[in-house]
Amino acid sequence: MEQLRNDLSANPPLAGSFNATRGALCVLKFTDGLWYRAKVERIEGKKAHVLYMDYGNKQVVPLSSLSALPAGYQNQPPQAQEYFLACIIPPDDEDWLKDAFTLFCQEVTGKTLLLNAEYRITGQSYVSLLNSEDKTDIARKMIAEGLARLDKRKDRRLSKLPDC
Repeated sequence: MEQLRNDLSANPPLAGSFNATRGALCVLKFTDGLWYRAKVERIEGKKAHVLYMDYGNKQVVPLSSLSALPAGYQNQPPQAQEYFLACIIPPDDEDWLKDAFTLFCQEVTGKTLLLNAEYRITGQSYVSLLNSEDKTDIARKMIAEGLARLDKRKDRRLSKLPDC
């Protein structure tokens, strides 16, 4: 990131010269004023939904804030990976979804976790997460708390997963 920022400081991108399209890689300044790599996920009018590919957070920004990613950084893999919890269905209700997110954050923030890739569907990775200290299964806890439903899968590879 430091090298990218140095390159952009030495050779700043031309404002408004980037033609954003869905899936395009770009750079933009975050609220901290620093440059970050991003991927355009969706365009709505004069706004773009971007994923900061090295940190995993998302934001809706004006199209005019996007700039071309320098060529030397196009092929570097993202540092953040998106995962989904295996064998659970999140709640449909917005309030319950917020509660589920709150519980998830409480269970993972500042903790060492064990991640196991269970399956992939249309390019999305589904994983099981265990607290490394007490081996608590995050998905099971969410189901037990009533903040997620079990997604019964018929894949034989998943037979070792409890209740999946």
